[in-house]
Amino acid sequence: MTIDWLNIGENLTTAIIVVDEDRIVKTVNTAVEDLLLLSRRSIIGKPLDELFVKQESITDIIQRAHEFQSRYTLREFEFEYPEKFEADVTATPFSFSDEKTGTILEILRTDRINRLARETRNIEQQQTNRLMMRSMSHEIKNPLSGIRGAAQLLSSELPSTDLIEFTDIIIRESDRLTNLVNRVMGSHKQYASEDLNIHYVTEHVLKLASVSSQENVKIERDYDPSLPEIIGDEEQLIQAVMNIVKNAIEAQAGIEDALIGIETRLERNFTIGKILHRNLIRLRIWDHGPGVPEEIRAQVFNPMITGRAEGTGLGLSITQEIIQRHGGLVSLEKYKDHTCFAIYLPIMSNTSGAK
Repeated sequence: MTIDWLNIGENLTTAIIVVDEDRIVKTVNTAVEDLLLLSRRSIIGKPLDELFVKQESITDIIQRAHEFQSRYTLREFEFEYPEKFEADVTATPFSFSDEKTGTILEILRTDRINRLARETRNIEQQQTNRLMMRSMSHEIKNPLSGIRGAAQLLSSELPSTDLIEFTDIIIRESDRLTNLVNRVMGSHKQYASEDLNIHYVTEHVLKLASVSSQENVKIERDYDPSLPEIIGDEEQLIQAVMNIVKNAIEAQAGIEDALIGIETRLERNFTIGKILHRNLIRLRIWDHGPGVPEEIRAQVFNPMITGRAEGTGLGLSITQEIIQRHGGLVSLEKYKDHTCFAIYLPIMSNTSGAK
């Protein structure tokens, strides 16, 4: 049996670039075209330095590979073209038939794999947090209920109205703590199932934000008007988006060029948890604020985690719960060098129900 190695290379998902000793591209596989968004004709014959501008580390691993005559791998290298992404780059030296040397470069994109692993951990952590908080809420609310009831009974038996002020404080504080626990746990009501347009949600949120905010914030919209409707709970999705927009406004308090950017796009073949969705709606919200502090980035969706002294740390936790109950995902990303929260929602309708 004859093995067609060239055909096998064409069907690999790993991007393969073959360069000669002068680092001129001799051939590439289809995965390179998909990775760089360039045609094979425009790639072959180019110097590698022109293909990856200011990527000195790739030149270094090629030199090391030939120096030691061994495969050499650079882990989680950040490419800047055509867009920023991370990949493992492996350089393997080889000889052409005419005794000239060359290098096979394998580029395996890892940012998507890392994203999937990170988001899976976040989903599992969120589920663990919910179980823990549900148990704690019962342990907290039961004594609070007893304290409140005792304060009411005591208030009715007190001989002086001056002392009632203190029992009223006990009752108010008990109610406040009970409400705080309820907010941490989120809503338990069944979500409505209705077809709705994501742009109606975003425009409603922006209108609410403009009315309630004291800040002069510029709005930058980049909508895809061809997006289909999704199925979900209008009230809850408005709340989820509003939490992010509110945080963005508060993070830019006092900033002259305060901005909220909103972009909607169709995302294809995107995995959430263990489900591969053929089509999703991606909603990005970014701002000009200082960003999320590095020390809390990994826990930013956990309850009670906040970078602001006056914050409660509940908004993003509630947003994540709402989006997850819609079968979607919310993640913290970098976009245009700004802090960006991206919401991914499966495209489903009451008529089709297809993912």
